[in-house]
Amino acid sequence: MNENPVFEEWQRLLANGWRLLLLAESTVGRSGRWSGLSPGSLQAVALVALVDEWRAEAPAVLNQLAEQGVEFKVLSGDHPETVRAAVRPIRHLLGNGGFATGEELARSEERGELIRRTAVFGRVDPRQKWEIVRELQRLGRHVGMVGDGINDLLVLKQADLGIAMGTGTAAARTVADFVLSHDNFNLLPTALHEGRTIVHNVGRAARLFLTKNVFTLLLILAGFTILDREFPYLPQQVTLLNALTIGMPAFLIIWDRPGGAVPRGLGLLREAGRFALIVGLAVGIAAVAVWVTAATWTSTLAARRTLVLTTLILCGLAHAFLISGGHRRVLLWCLTAIPTYLLVMYTPPVADFFVLDPLTFSQWLFVAAVSLAAVLPALWLSLRGRR
Repeated sequence: MNENPVFEEWQRLLANGWRLLLLAESTVGRSGRWSGLSPGSLQAVALVALVDEWRAEAPAVLNQLAEQGVEFKVLSGDHPETVRAAVRPIRHLLGNGGFATGEELARSEERGELIRRTAVFGRVDPRQKWEIVRELQRLGRHVGMVGDGINDLLVLKQADLGIAMGTGTAAARTVADFVLSHDNFNLLPTALHEGRTIVHNVGRAARLFLTKNVFTLLLILAGFTILDREFPYLPQQVTLLNALTIGMPAFLIIWDRPGGAVPRGLGLLREAGRFALIVGLAVGIAAVAVWVTAATWTSTLAARRTLVLTTLILCGLAHAFLISGGHRRVLLWCLTAIPTYLLVMYTPPVADFFVLDPLTFSQWLFVAAVSLAAVLPALWLSLRGRR
């Protein structure tokens, strides 16, 4: 068989990335019994060669994904030589990752290390694809898998994001999380950017809500211990606080669409929780300090509540601006919210509804100084997050 010119052509085409199907006939006889069939009893008669061509948009799409921090691995059941040749146009996007076969993976005693450092796998079966994805997840990676056939069902289901081709099998489309209806890879970078934008914005908005929860809990505890069992603000004042420092800023942040790269959004709850805990404690302590200090120069409960509410509003607006990353619309809202609060405070009918006492100039200076000190932790966290 090796002397057959078909075999020589097979070797030549294989190195160029062709997918080959060999047609052969048996020389054993035509009795229909195949028990004695062996490679030596086959005579090659034809070779069918198929080639996989990269879509015109594929290199540009992969480049865009790489710019967003996506790493690539190729998992193929084809002959190793075919896979080597097929990935040649995108080899620069695979980094320094090596090449391994399914047989090498099965023999390896350090599969985790082999999977981590390898970028291209050839002649791997469906079970091995599933093991590769599972091992990457164990290493802390978020894995997306693109597939279209029956052999990809296990791995599409196991991946954090299974992406099926619109022209693929119905089974692959059923188990996938995301289907490219027209096999348009151009959608992937846009979808990834949009998803990261949503997660990033939700995380930023969550900081506003969680921060308020932290300092409110602290004030509740303080109210039953050192604040004479009085809560520092009333329900109608909460409405004013929420509208000025949470409602509209969160709305503006959610609809923000950054033009550049978006943070990957990993550790969303951890980062939001840390920010809320540190900043919420700082604001809560500042509010308690204002309440206790105000008791030394004013005896009215409304005046002390006004001082505390003003502190919370100034801190909340500053936090909204910092969390938004200095967004122009949020800045505009902050510049609008302060005059709005002043109008509410110094308009008697409205001030009476919200139970506010107009502040004097010295009281404003005091509240501004305390608010500035309370905002410093949020400023430090924001600057640290931009590094």
